[in-house]
Amino acid sequence: MGKKSNHGTSTPERQAARRVMKEREIDPSYGMGQNFMTDATVASWIVDQLEVRPGDTVMEIGPGMGALTEHLVKKGARRVILVEKDDKLVEVVREKYGQLPGVTILHADAVRLDMRPYFKEQPLKMLGALPYSCGTEIIRNCLKNPSPVQRAVFTLQKEVCLKLSAQPGDSLYGLLSLRQQSRWRVEFLRQLPPDIFVPRPAVDSGVIAMEPRPRPELPVFDEAVLDRVLASGFSQRRKMLRNLLPPHPAMPWEEMAAALGVLVTARAQELTLRQWVELANIYDSHALKGNPQRGEEIFDVVNDRNEVIRQEMRRVVHVEGLWHRAVHLFVR
Repeated sequence: MGKKSNHGTSTPERQAARRVMKEREIDPSYGMGQNFMTDATVASWIVDQLEVRPGDTVMEIGPGMGALTEHLVKKGARRVILVEKDDKLVEVVREKYGQLPGVTILHADAVRLDMRPYFKEQPLKMLGALPYSCGTEIIRNCLKNPSPVQRAVFTLQKEVCLKLSAQPGDSLYGLLSLRQQSRWRVEFLRQLPPDIFVPRPAVDSGVIAMEPRPRPELPVFDEAVLDRVLASGFSQRRKMLRNLLPPHPAMPWEEMAAALGVLVTARAQELTLRQWVELANIYDSHALKGNPQRGEEIFDVVNDRNEVIRQEMRRVVHVEGLWHRAVHLFVR
């Protein structure tokens, strides 16, 4: 007979969580998908997956009652930023962690958080047991290109984790998978049972890790064009792509399929990420689409006083993370 799980028993962590909820009159919102982790061993393991190093800035989304935060603040990060939306929970966070050196608390909604100021905080890593109701919206906002985040570890519904990490042939492979994987490598790390949360959710949870996809892995592409092509291709999963994609002004579907190496009867879920990028480039009508930034371009490499110390090729600068002179324009 297998060993019975003790996750559902009244552990000290669960008792403490319920006590705080009662004292602060915190009523977890079903609409916001609030479920608080109570297993300290699991929480410690999740924080370990972030691979925090001295000098890192770590942003935790939705610290809640501090299940992950308790372990995070002991990891030696240069700075910890705790982003909490809930009015009552942010007070709990302030009381527990607001006086610690290097800890900043933001009373803010991560769905609308402006990530641009955090480029100067790099290396930046992100952590969060995200609300079930808006987890994908938080990821979409915080990790949209360009993002300052260099590694992220999230807890979400298991099904969403599997969608984000799905590969061709998986039943959950689709629009969400490709939109995120076009810029991020996504790895499913483990499944979490409902019994380690208060209140107990109706579904299993999962943990994923995300890191920026190195640009050389894919051809240069226009994200807006890729998004439009994906939306058309996945609008009806059971239909063949030739019946869903808009007509191309110069290339019939049969030629496009041959160029991609797929059957003319192919459906959206049968194409790999690279094939989708190649398809987007076929549809891209921009006159300069075939002229990406060259890896051989020479950059000035600088020190922390902005003094030029040598020159390197673009590809070397980005692979090695070297400081260099550049101007970035954010247009909204």
